Amino acid sequence: MDTLVAAMQVAARHSSGLGREVVHVKLSEEQDVQRSLNLGMPGHYAKFLTYLEVTSAIGAEERIPPVEKVTRWPPQKFECMDATEQGSVAVNDLRLSQK
Repeated sequence: MDTLVAAMQVAARHSSGLGREVVHVKLSEEQDVQRSLNLGMPGHYAKFLTYLEVTSAIGAEERIPPVEKVTRWPPQKFECMDATEQGSVAVNDLRLSQK
């Protein structure tokens, strides 16, 4: 099983792929919920999304069945996903900085 990719690594890969700096901003649970609410997300979804992020951060993803077993499709490498979605970066707590 591949190691989970840390947010700082995601930011570095996006920076490399996009040719501009992408900065990871760590948010508290309350800030994360508020960010989602500010983007127009309903409260119950904002809280659930934050719950998923928090439980993933403490290892919940390592206890669930492998992607291929659930979806019947092999997992997609982050590098492949990043290359196909250049210009449409919307990853949780990443923010593009303009240079």
